[in-house]
Amino acid sequence: MATLYLVKRTFGDPLVLHPFATRKDLIATFQDEPLVYCCSEQPGEEDIVHLRYRTYSLIDAAVDEWVQELKYIPRLIWSALAFLAIYLFTALVIRIPVPLVDEILFSSAAAVAVYFWVAKRNTRSDIALKRRLELKEHADQAEIRVEPKLKDIEALFRRFDETPPPILADIISGREHVETSGVDDSLGTVVRSRLVWDRNIQKRYRKILKRINRQKSSKQAEELSGHLLKQGHGKKADLPFLAFYTTMMKNG
Repeated sequence: MATLYLVKRTFGDPLVLHPFATRKDLIATFQDEPLVYCCSEQPGEEDIVHLRYRTYSLIDAAVDEWVQELKYIPRLIWSALAFLAIYLFTALVIRIPVPLVDEILFSSAAAVAVYFWVAKRNTRSDIALKRRLELKEHADQAEIRVEPKLKDIEALFRRFDETPPPILADIISGREHVETSGVDDSLGTVVRSRLVWDRNIQKRYRKILKRINRQKSSKQAEELSGHLLKQGHGKKADLPFLAFYTTMMKNG
């Protein structure tokens, strides 16, 4: 059974935590297991729409990756043919002498352009469309389940949503510590694993998370706190989310 958790907050869109460590896992799981949407209370229409939108986004990304792997060899062949065609054209057809380096550059550019053009076509192919529809129909049939223990997770998130940015920056950088004693241990473990698996989270905050893990002194923590405050003020980082993320990880 594949369970997606909806974590609502005071400000911003709810957080959707999914169990798919890789996009291949999503396709395999959807084929073999039922899907469950888990909420802290009976969800409203807006909550269901958000869950489905997030699930559809995951499906689109997974199918794109799946079809590119499926048609990798044909894409490579088309790219190689484009390189060869442009190389021969510049070498044999154009009467003005073209330096060898320029011929290779033109041919390489054509090969890259064809490679990405074919990749784009693959995502719109009939086989990709069919797989998308199958997976999204499966998502539409998901069971909705109420999990009251999620309320403690949401209460923690809302606490950070209502915390001033300077304090959030200190929490993220490790200058202040927040306990998660009210969070159920088993559910906390699930939340932590889902946060780590989410590619969007890891990609968006890769530099900040690396910096958090590397810091070894109070001076580095102070510098990071100032950097985070600047990032939050410029809307480049969601400080309440980062405070939630780092607090969950430190209390694991």
